[in-house]
Amino acid sequence: MEHAKHETHASKNPGTTSAPSIFHFTNFRDYLKAFFEFKKLTNPTYSASMFARKAGLGSNSRGYLKLVTENKRNLSAQTIRSFSEALGLNTQESLYFENLVLFNQSERDQDKKYYLERMMAANHSKKSEQIELMRSQQAYLSNWYCVAIRELLSHQDFQEDAQWIGKQLRGKVKKDQILKTIEDLLNLGLIARDEKTGKLALSDTQVKISGGVFSAYIQNFHLQMIDIAKDAVMNDVYDSRQASAVTIACSIQRLPEFKAEIAKFRDHIMQKFAEETLPIDTVFHLGIQLVQLTEPKLPANKAPAKGNTSS
Repeated sequence: MEHAKHETHASKNPGTTSAPSIFHFTNFRDYLKAFFEFKKLTNPTYSASMFARKAGLGSNSRGYLKLVTENKRNLSAQTIRSFSEALGLNTQESLYFENLVLFNQSERDQDKKYYLERMMAANHSKKSEQIELMRSQQAYLSNWYCVAIRELLSHQDFQEDAQWIGKQLRGKVKKDQILKTIEDLLNLGLIARDEKTGKLALSDTQVKISGGVFSAYIQNFHLQMIDIAKDAVMNDVYDSRQASAVTIACSIQRLPEFKAEIAKFRDHIMQKFAEETLPIDTVFHLGIQLVQLTEPKLPANKAPAKGNTSS
């Protein structure tokens, strides 16, 4: 999927003189490391054994914290509650911590989406740069018009006016959606204001997003675009669009080659048309779907993915 270059990183609590806030983290293992470092800084006698005792893990579990922070052990529902107590988290913090753990430990994209949304809900009253960034990323990938509005900035007659933008998008997007999208795009750094003129402009000409955390949202984006394509095939005059397809029987071992050729073609299109020299007066979407019409198979030595991955 070619639209945004943004990766999600675990944040680090700014400074070491105050206790780390769980709301500043998008990886619970990083939070545990920061918490332990802070406790050691403020109390040199603090140890993993003390943490284990406070968590009610027993005398033989002093190495458990280290195994968890090193991604060698996961937390169960019981240990999540025990860790919350040992960390001294209040109700709201515990709710965020619980969903953060489940979010990090989940393998299915739909599960990650579910826990991410619960994290955001638990964080609603706390100011967190990381969560605000993830909210914007989520919004960007959840709605087809976010990508379209960003591309509209290149239009020769672009106006930062919700009515004008809405008209360009065939009246399918409401004013409040347009204003929120501009806010999210600014937050993501995908657009910026010119310091002299104050006008909006693209911050990068070509940007990318891969799957990972947001795979479920990317899948939804593709489904929205497929619906728009169906509507265009039915209602737009043929000369304003193009629909083309090929159905072919071949070996499943050629699937990686198929995908490589599609990626090469997509990159070619981006390079050829992104640096436009003619006046820009429209926004296109080119969607490519490669699916098996027979029972889905995988190439030899290719294990099934743990989650549904989109790109």
